[in-house]
Amino acid sequence: GRALAATEKKNHIVDGWYREKDPYSGRWDGGTDIVSSDLTLYAKWREIGALPDEYVPVEYLEALAGQKLSPGLKTLENVDRIVTDIRFTNMKPGDALSSYQVPVGSGSNAGRHWGMAYDPAAKKYGYYLEGDIWLHVDDPGARAAVDFEMVGGAPEVQGCRLTVGEEEVWRSIAHKEADYVKGSEFSLMNVGSYAASVRLYSAQVYFGGVKTADYVPCRNVKTGEFGVYDRIGEKFFASASEKGFTGGPDCP
Repeated sequence: GRALAATEKKNHIVDGWYREKDPYSGRWDGGTDIVSSDLTLYAKWREIGALPDEYVPVEYLEALAGQKLSPGLKTLENVDRIVTDIRFTNMKPGDALSSYQVPVGSGSNAGRHWGMAYDPAAKKYGYYLEGDIWLHVDDPGARAAVDFEMVGGAPEVQGCRLTVGEEEVWRSIAHKEADYVKGSEFSLMNVGSYAASVRLYSAQVYFGGVKTADYVPCRNVKTGEFGVYDRIGEKFFASASEKGFTGGPDCP
């Protein structure tokens, strides 16, 4: 037999070869299917950045207690900035400085942590980094654009920049040897054993000034599983815990 000829279409990729089209059916498996006679195959095109047919975009992905989303991000290895459209829900004042962290590094070092927490002194909620409230908010359940960036570079990181909406907060960090260990895990969502939950509407990952991942909340129409699809890496990620995520309604 012959290999399938190279096929190109601007801003599209081949999302499978099929024996029939309109609609596509009989997907060709080059590893097992055998050509015994003349055969016509049709390329199914997918626009670059579009989700495959088995995934339907949803309004948001929600993580509850004990759940996390870990798509293989490693501190100073393939991520130094994450931009999220996010919402923290079900926060309780009794959970003073509890860690609803998105993202969170591995280990106990708080220098890699940020999230939403309650400030008992001010009796208000706020976004925090390293355990200190940086920006108090009147509505902790409000949806917000959050930009978290490590500033500097391996092996020395000078600090972090945290921007919530239009307000930017900066603070230098006095590092110890264990801070920002290269290769530490960076989770998109990580909720401890609390009543709070996190809703993720979108997330983009950058490394060295280049966007390396673009995550879209979605639902697998075959399995019903919720997760995110990386439109750049073209890969689906579900809950890293035993219990699956929930999600919002399908996007129109």
